[in-house]
Amino acid sequence: MKELSDYYRLMLSEKLDLKRIPKFEQKEGEEAELTVTFVLPLLNPLDFYRMIVPAMALNRYSEKIRTFLIGLGNETTGVHIDDYNVYLRGEIVEQTDIFVIPFITDSVSQIMKDIYRLNKEAKICMFVDYDWENLPAYHTAYDKFQDPKVSERVIQNIKDVDAVFFVNSELENKVFENLSEKLKGANTMFQTIPLLTDIELLKDVELITTKDQDVFKIGIFAEQNDWESNNYIQSVLKDIQKKHGDSVEINVIGNGLMYDKRNCFRDIKYNHVQYENIIDYFGTISALRLDVGLIPIKDTAFNKVSIDYGKYITFSILQIPVMASSVYPYNHFVKHNERGILCGTKTNWIDELAIAIKDRTKLEEVMKFAFTVSKEYYIVNTPEKLKMFEQIFLEL
Repeated sequence: MKELSDYYRLMLSEKLDLKRIPKFEQKEGEEAELTVTFVLPLLNPLDFYRMIVPAMALNRYSEKIRTFLIGLGNETTGVHIDDYNVYLRGEIVEQTDIFVIPFITDSVSQIMKDIYRLNKEAKICMFVDYDWENLPAYHTAYDKFQDPKVSERVIQNIKDVDAVFFVNSELENKVFENLSEKLKGANTMFQTIPLLTDIELLKDVELITTKDQDVFKIGIFAEQNDWESNNYIQSVLKDIQKKHGDSVEINVIGNGLMYDKRNCFRDIKYNHVQYENIIDYFGTISALRLDVGLIPIKDTAFNKVSIDYGKYITFSILQIPVMASSVYPYNHFVKHNERGILCGTKTNWIDELAIAIKDRTKLEEVMKFAFTVSKEYYIVNTPEKLKMFEQIFLEL
């Protein structure tokens, strides 16, 4: 895959200006049972898998549901969502049966009142992304949650909306168990939403072999919330570089390298790879011709319930074999040496990387299996997955 497919590139290009309103038109002669509006899908990998792909795929393939995507805007009328400067235009509010909104820490009550003023039957669903009660200091939301009122508002928001969506089932379980007393009387539905991709993104993927490359290329994501895990793995990478020198190349993808003036990769030599947004994301990673993608996760209470598997989908659909920490959710769905390689300790990481650097055969076998599995399990527009997404919204 050299770049995002034409369909997604067209829909997400700045010519259509996602920061305003790219509107999907229902095909002539079709009448959907339900209209779902996804609010504020950012052009980042997580929102791509959890909001943009479902919105586009449902609109394209489902006969029962049509969708709208509403992004950051300059509209001056309609419903305003505080803190995000998002306006839902009146005609969109009137047509929408279900709104899907991001994890909001301001009160949703005024937003709901404004929506109900135009559409009394609308339902509101909110994503909850992470365990806000155990935030590590490096997390982008840490400072905000130092105010106890923010946590109180989140709990009230969960009670107020019709449904809460999670991308980690352990987080759903934790919120349900820990907050059962505080949520008494609420009729909120809890639902774990799978992260999926679209067959459209796989049609131009060609089998890429890296076995003849002189340099063994490692890729690792670095967003701000990855800082602790990457700081944990840097000693492994330092050891690998010391033993293998310039025959190994480390590519750090993203902008989350710094916390408290400390670079999580301060002790190693690396290439810093940046992408502007999701439009450039796949092409940028594919062009690196990586031999392996690393997904380290430090084993903490926060990470176990707050990590999603979007990175795995990205690597696997680009046919890049994965090495990941043996921590949930990866130890739940990755079978060691099949869908990927699991590492439980730093010694495991060093040993597995050393084996792969010496002989890429094992990685190629893992990659082929993972790519096949991804096409079977992580594609939204198969009949089973499409029906599953339809039912989530139709049964609300």
